[in-house]
Amino acid sequence: MATRLALVTGANGGIGSAICDRLRENGFEVRTMDAVEPCDVLADLAVDPIPDSGVVLPVAEKSG
Repeated sequence: MATRLALVTGANGGIGSAICDRLRENGFEVRTMDAVEPCDVLADLAVDPIPDSGVVLPVAEKSG
C-alpha cells in the first residue's frame, strides 16, 4: 500500500495540530511547516518564500 504524504502549514497551532493528529490516525505521513519550532520546515510564509524542502514535486507514491 502506498503511503500518503501531507504537508500541514501552521502545524503548531490548535487547528493545525488537530489536523496533523487526524491525518496520522488515517495513515498519512505528515510533514509540518510553521513559523516556530518544532516543525519539519521552519518558515514564516508571510515574509519568507516557500522553501524547496516544503515542496514535493512531482507527487509520487511511496512504498510503505
